Amino acid sequence: MVEANKEYVIDVKAIEDSQVINDDVKEFEPSLSDDVKEFEPSLEDIFIVLQNGDYQRLIFQNQELRDREEEHLEDFRSFLKAKKLTLPEGYDDEQKEVLRFLQGTKWDYQLTYDEIVEHNEWKKTIRQMDTAPFAKYLHEGVLYGYKRDNSERPIIVINCRKLIDTQVSLDDLTAMSQYYLQFVIDRCMVPGHVENWLAVFDMRDVGVTEVPKDKLKGLVAAMQKNFRGRLYKFYSIDVTYVVKVLWQTAHRFVDDFTNRKLLIYGDDYQQDLHKDIDVENLEEKYGGKLPNKTENFWPPQFS
Repeated sequence: MVEANKEYVIDVKAIEDSQVINDDVKEFEPSLSDDVKEFEPSLEDIFIVLQNGDYQRLIFQNQELRDREEEHLEDFRSFLKAKKLTLPEGYDDEQKEVLRFLQGTKWDYQLTYDEIVEHNEWKKTIRQMDTAPFAKYLHEGVLYGYKRDNSERPIIVINCRKLIDTQVSLDDLTAMSQYYLQFVIDRCMVPGHVENWLAVFDMRDVGVTEVPKDKLKGLVAAMQKNFRGRLYKFYSIDVTYVVKVLWQTAHRFVDDFTNRKLLIYGDDYQQDLHKDIDVENLEEKYGGKLPNKTENFWPPQFS
């Protein structure tokens, strides 16, 4: 359960320290409504639970840990002590970042340590990133945040048609996505209550030969590595029949937790999407009641 009256922290200084887009966001207010700040997650918000009883945690801070998690944490600390290894600060504390990595590496202790060290070095660069190369893509809406789902998770939309038409490079796309997602974590989450996002990958008007496979593969890989345990669901929508069949084939080779998160649809997505997002918080093109967004894509507008 979430501890009562536990204060949440938004790392404002970390974002204000960033270099170029700072002029756009230094006056940005998180606009966290009382509904967001006071949201109490259900068991389904905190865990993905499979039919066999196995589970994957989604919310980490200020939560009671299960026996398996406690045991792995203690065993990992013993592993570090035996190997004379020390974690960087900010991982094994009340935020439970270390548990995100343990779970993400399927409890591989050496890999967890290696990834945390690498992640710590990455964190030093992400908030001091030169954002000039990809600022225009944020303003054009290649990637944008708009409203929240039924459990107050930020909704992030990736427009594949714009991704193609703007000819954004893989390096700029990856850097932009990482900067954006870290911004959302720092400014738009409530630890212990709201710690995940829901993504909509819009492939409307994208032909099968146009799908930028290398960019998408690199983007997903970077997101998985640096944002452990942050994705709730990833809706790929308006996908062509051929791509849908290929993805359904690939589903056989990924674990059950990934299959629960990565969802692929043709034009038949609205019924399922509306179970997660109220139509009042969706654009008309997704079967919602909001006008389609055509401007002011950055900074995100989750309220």
